[in-house]
Amino acid sequence: FIGKGLAVNAKLWAILHGLEMVQSRRYDKVILETDCMTEMEMIKEGLKSMTTTTIIRKINIMQRQFAN
Repeated sequence: FIGKGLAVNAKLWAILHGLEMVQSRRYDKVILETDCMTEMEMIKEGLKSMTTTTIIRKINIMQRQFAN
């Protein structure tokens, strides 16, 4: 997807894409590292805005899959 948007959305999509790649390779343990502190706080705390709700929900679902 290429288009206009906020930097926070781009960073969240990058995190989600990375998790999807890891899942497709069937890794069962993941350590998520990023220099995006704001985005990590949004993911951990569930902070959502109108533009990030879907992305954060998908990231949280994927995180739970790796936590099991």
